[in-house]
Formats: sequence, C-alpha cells, structure tokens
Amino acid sequence: MPQKPLPLIDAIAQLPLHYWKILRKPGARSFAEESGRAKWDILLVQFIGYILIDGLLGWLHNTLYPIVAQPVPVAPGSGVSQAEVAQIQSAAIAIASFITGPGLFILVPLGFLLYQSVAFGIARAFGGRGTFLAQSYTILLIYVPIGLITIALSYIELSFAPLGIIGGLLGLALDVYGIVLSVFAMMGVHRLTGGKASAVALLPFVALLLLACCVLTLVVFVVVGNAVPQ
Repeated sequence: MPQKPLPLIDAIAQLPLHYWKILRKPGARSFAEESGRAKWDILLVQFIGYILIDGLLGWLHNTLYPIVAQPVPVAPGSGVSQAEVAQIQSAAIAIASFITGPGLFILVPLGFLLYQSVAFGIARAFGGRGTFLAQSYTILLIYVPIGLITIALSYIELSFAPLGIIGGLLGLALDVYGIVLSVFAMMGVHRLTGGKASAVALLPFVALLLLACCVLTLVVFVVVGNAVPQ
C-alpha cells in the first residue's frame, strides 16, 4: 500500500531509512509503497544535494589527481608536429577535466532530466499509470545512495592501489544493481510487467549513450580539425 507524504523535515530525517529499505528489500512492492511519499520538495532536496556533492567531489578529485598528458611519439613524415600533438592533448585534457569536474553541475541534472523524460514517455506508451514525480522520486532513492557509494569507492581505488581492482568490480556491481532496481521502480510506479519495465529502464540509457558518443565524436573532430592543418 502506498505510503503518505511527510513534512519536509521528517522526510529528510527518514531518507536514510528509505534508502536502506530500497537497497535491502528490492522489489516492485517496495517502490510502489515509496512512490506515495513523492513530493516536489523532498525530490528537489535530494536532486540539488546530490548535484552539489557530486560536483564538489569531482572538482576535488581533479584537484588531488589532475589528468596528466603522456608523451606521444610522432612518426616521421606523418605531417603532424609534436607541438600539434601537444595542443590536441591539452584540449582533450581540458575537456576531460571539465566533464569530470565542474561540468558535473551541468551534465548530472541534464542527464537525469533527459533520462526521466524519455523513460516517462516510453512508460506512458506502454500503458504506465505512474506520475513523473513518483518516477523521478523513486529513481533518486536508487541513485543517490549508489552514486555516493560509487564515488567513495573511486577515492579508495585511487588512494589504495591494491584495492583498485576490488573497488572497480564493486563499482560495476553497483551499477548493474542500480539498473535492476530501476526495473523494479518502473514496475512499482507504473504497474508494468517485467518486460515492459525493463524496456522503460534500459532504452533511455541506450539513447543517452548514443547521444554522448555522437557529441564526443563531434568534439574530437572539432578539436583535431582546429589543431591539425589540412
């Protein structure tokens, strides 16, 4: 049975319990119950809080572990000078540093809103009955705790080299678990079957991945085209 919304202070205080419930008891029923707590105020608190934490930690990560260019030998007669290669490397490092640092303040909310919009449209096409608010709220219950744990693992991986492989595997397992939980969330919020909920949860990821690849390819062509004379 769906739960009732709480006053903002109480909702914030109980968030850790809701995170733990979702991670510990995954299933469509848990998400159907939690969807009743959805309100714009608690959704925005989680959304803005996660963006700030992710962006600040990304900036801190780049400050502590800056991306360093590695020397790239240039083959004689290739028509590209060492200076041009260095220019391309500098541009690539600048782009990577932005994406993993201050760019997170833009990319995280943009990616979240795009995902939710595409997923909600697909869910409606499949006969889903949930609201955009309930869907977004339940997805945040998944990706706020999983995202923070993944960030913590990345710092452990960089600080303690012997644990790097273990941290990477745990991060991958969390990503897969997050996708599984997203399927349950779509089932619980929109009252969809497992197959339809899987399509709703996965297709937006595929679309965003293709979009990111297209944008990255375009940026690379622009950078290389400006750095290397025709």
